[in-house]
Amino acid sequence: MKIIYYRDKPDLEPYSGLARFIHYELRKKSLAQWEKLDFWIKECKERDSSFLRNMVREEEKKPWENRTLADLKDGLYEYRGKKKSKTGTIRLYFCYVEETLYVLEAEYKTGDKDRIEIARQRKKELKI
Repeated sequence: MKIIYYRDKPDLEPYSGLARFIHYELRKKSLAQWEKLDFWIKECKERDSSFLRNMVREEEKKPWENRTLADLKDGLYEYRGKKKSKTGTIRLYFCYVEETLYVLEAEYKTGDKDRIEIARQRKKELKI
């Protein structure tokens, strides 16, 4: 699959905007969670969309709180880091169409506030 990171401001740097946040800032917050996320992203790059679709189906069989991938409805999905953490959890919001995975938003979630609505808005902007 092709991976496209949502960009607020296009830049020529290899990692800028959201991609930079994911690959540098989230790594600083929790290396263990980030390594699993990075492995998952690399695995998605090497596979096709059926891999992701099957992963989501398998995760749906688990209780909500134990899922690594969650369907947030309307084609929006969430990758979740460690199940329970005292400090915070890495979250990645994405959607996919055919052989392209669009990373819409990411966060190091530490409380009730989340960035799901930003991801929903970005998905609408991309019209996918």
